[in-house]
Amino acid sequence: MKELVKTLTSEFSDKEYAHAYVDDFSNMFIAAQIKALRDQRGWTQKELAEFSGMKQERVSALEDVNYGAWTAKTLKKLAQAFDLTLKISFEQFSDCIMDMDAISTESLKRVSREENLLQFGQNEIIRDVETPITYHANVVTKRVTPNVINIRDAVTQKASAFTWTDESDTPYLEAIQA
Repeated sequence: MKELVKTLTSEFSDKEYAHAYVDDFSNMFIAAQIKALRDQRGWTQKELAEFSGMKQERVSALEDVNYGAWTAKTLKKLAQAFDLTLKISFEQFSDCIMDMDAISTESLKRVSREENLLQFGQNEIIRDVETPITYHANVVTKRVTPNVINIRDAVTQKASAFTWTDESDTPYLEAIQA
């Protein structure tokens, strides 16, 4: 386990500290993602302000990692300007620790709806999945990589018909019953 993960796991035993740390991280994450998405699109703050119906000064404040007065309404405006969807969810602390450990400028970027759906339609998103899954069948255990039609099926492993291949791309399973 990486040092940051070990440290935070230990320090998060203090409830107040854990909530304060995650709150600060969430503010930093949102601000950094707004900037990363704007930079990814080659936009200035003024252009993002125009696309989102805000003033440039407001965009500047939203990109400040110390800002913390987020509203769903403002985030929805930004999501629409970036041609993305907004996802707000309640998460476990361990998931947040892993997010903290994995954050990078690249991890904050997202392609627009149009590009995403084009890639999705061509199964590029699915082909880019490189995480092998260990599948247990009776006594046999084998590491396989999913070749799926529906990404939700790949994640939940509840597909009724898709193939799995081993490292040599030899079909291993023809179907899985949900």
